[in-house]
Amino acid sequence: MRGRGTIRGALWGLVLLALGLWGGWNLASGRVAIDGDFLSLIGRERSEDGARAPIDAVRHLLVQDGRRAVFMVSAPNRTLALDTADALAAALAALPGTLSASGPGDRQRRGEALRAFYAPQAGALLADADRADLEAGRGDRVAQRGLAALYAPTTPLDGESLRRDPFSLHQRALLDRIVRLGGNPDPARRDGRVHTAVHVTLAQDPRASGGDGAWVAGAEAATAALTKGGLTKGGLAKDGVTIQRTGQIFFALAEGSLARSDVQRIGLFTGLGLLALVVLVFASWTPIAATLLTVGSGLVTGLAAVTALFPALHAIALVFGASLIGISVDYAFHYLAQDPTRGAPSERLARIRVGLALGLATSILGFLALAASPLALLGQIAAYSIAGLSAAFATVFLLLPLLPDPKGPGPLPLARWMVGLSTLQNRLSPGRRGRVILAGVILAGFALLGLLVRGEDDIRALGSSHPALLAQAKAITETLGLGGAPLFIEITGADRQEVLRRSEAARTALSPLIKDGTLAGAIGPSDLIPSEARQTADRALIAKALIAPHGASLMPLLGHAQSPATAPPLLEPDTEARAVLPELDSLLETRRGVLRLRGAETASVPTLAAALDGLEGATLINPRGTISAQFSRYRQWASLALALTMVAASLLAAWRHGPLDGALCMAAPTGAVLCALAGDQVLGIPLTFFTTMSLFLVFAIGADYALFLAEVRDPADSGDTTLAVLLSLISSLLAFGLLTTSAVPLVGSIGTTIALGLVAAWILAPLLASPRRLP
Repeated sequence: MRGRGTIRGALWGLVLLALGLWGGWNLASGRVAIDGDFLSLIGRERSEDGARAPIDAVRHLLVQDGRRAVFMVSAPNRTLALDTADALAAALAALPGTLSASGPGDRQRRGEALRAFYAPQAGALLADADRADLEAGRGDRVAQRGLAALYAPTTPLDGESLRRDPFSLHQRALLDRIVRLGGNPDPARRDGRVHTAVHVTLAQDPRASGGDGAWVAGAEAATAALTKGGLTKGGLAKDGVTIQRTGQIFFALAEGSLARSDVQRIGLFTGLGLLALVVLVFASWTPIAATLLTVGSGLVTGLAAVTALFPALHAIALVFGASLIGISVDYAFHYLAQDPTRGAPSERLARIRVGLALGLATSILGFLALAASPLALLGQIAAYSIAGLSAAFATVFLLLPLLPDPKGPGPLPLARWMVGLSTLQNRLSPGRRGRVILAGVILAGFALLGLLVRGEDDIRALGSSHPALLAQAKAITETLGLGGAPLFIEITGADRQEVLRRSEAARTALSPLIKDGTLAGAIGPSDLIPSEARQTADRALIAKALIAPHGASLMPLLGHAQSPATAPPLLEPDTEARAVLPELDSLLETRRGVLRLRGAETASVPTLAAALDGLEGATLINPRGTISAQFSRYRQWASLALALTMVAASLLAAWRHGPLDGALCMAAPTGAVLCALAGDQVLGIPLTFFTTMSLFLVFAIGADYALFLAEVRDPADSGDTTLAVLLSLISSLLAFGLLTTSAVPLVGSIGTTIALGLVAAWILAPLLASPRRLP
């Protein structure tokens, strides 16, 4: 028997070694990337009819924005600002991974490229103001503007351009498009300083290739080389020049860096704390080795599982993985807490086998509920935890019995005190009637909290751990009107031309809001390439309302007879247009398009919705509201899943201990969930989707405490079990308590919720989980 056990243990050890090498290689080689972007938490959903859901439209837009970054160069004077911005654009353009980088000079050169592209349309395109005047019968105004352009001292018009566009319509139509594209090279002036932007587009999402860190480092080196200074509170400063930045790539990299730091710190301090705990309690090297084996097997197996199943790991999943130490070590404690003089390893394992199996089963039930979540993050946490806890369970049965029994002085006073603690808990434990009353109080408490507590689903409640980046993003938005996640309108249609027509209708509906300042502006596909219907109608309008009544009087002033040029072909959103107007790639697809709104605030949503009322194929989408609504649905789903998990665990306990005792046993972790909820409310922690999901861990670990205590058959085992449960609590508090110190606010609130719940579970378990009576 001993020989077979040694062989099984050796084989399991080889499996663990292979899994550790596999998981480590996946991370070290970059095969599996670490993602810290909040965007990765957004699910992909489709409506029942197959149409794209609003959340998918938001994700699509944010993915595109993830390839963009904006730098704001500020200086005391215009020349210094423009020169620095152009130099920065050149340096950024040279970085690997940059598709394009444009400064003020580049935007001026782009204006020339746009003039060349639209030049064949001279006299056939209209600015919005000219179209409005012609449609209102004010063609004389348009004619007067043409004359003013003709006699301007710096007019660029020549004979050929006058023949094609005698009323100078083209210059105004072109200016409309340049301004909407944000191509105005003129800098902004604010607070006595000059500010201008450098726009960067990345060749691909750098997180997909693992090049985000190298690109950001290169960008920082470029700004440092220009300013010759170090990081300052407001950016990088030299000679009065500051450079600020915003973009998803900066936030995602910073969050990922903080999370990696958290993983290292939490893993280190939790490991050291556990070692100190084992030394203080057992004073022997064997329990230390057993603890390291159990924890290590859980960590390496969990890491191997997630790196095999997922191409990228979210940083929050890694933080939870580090905290898995606090759960997996519980299994080792229940083995180590037994007096080695009370039987061979196989006998000691037999006494805890049922309790460990039930504890693992309830934990897996909770994590399976996580795996059923629409969020990939929770699927990663579930895969890590299920694989890790299963491996820790196997290690206790396959490897720990092979270790020699402790040769030290035996349990120190803390261990011996557990017998007294167990006796005290039994005396405080009420009888069956009292337990039923306590369980009823817990149920009533849930009903009361259900009436008083409201979920907080606004994504702003998740907070941010990077005030410096937020401050820079805010400064860029307020100064240049760039950055942020604005409202937008999704346009759908049967084909591109219908999308363009509906985009034009939506822009027309928004024109009064732009005029009165509710919106700062908008840019859509029809602003770049008008629909064929609009182009045809504009040409007819020009001929009818401008050429016919005013052409004859204008021609003598031009010095030649009226001989209009041949009408150019209609513009189309083809390959040639997309080469000059790359914005079309993000604004126009085959059956849908996007109308981006500038300067739109969430408070203006009702006004915008009213303006679009009745327009077919135009849907106003608020990214913040859409994501918040998505997480509201997730939270409601999580609450239901938690309730189902409680019911399933209660049925499992009822099968083992009988209906009443089983229900009372599970009342302990249920009460722990109640205490965690109440504690969060006192501390001001909102009930979000993530705090709801953290209650799964509270219930799963709390169920372990109750089940182990309920499995005590022999009074002689009472002290050992009490010691193991207390050690489990301390180890869990070491792991999850350290989460409260995380630099990521979301992780900190989860750690607080779990810590509160586990303390409550430890108190309630001996009161409600009645030990099984001997026959």
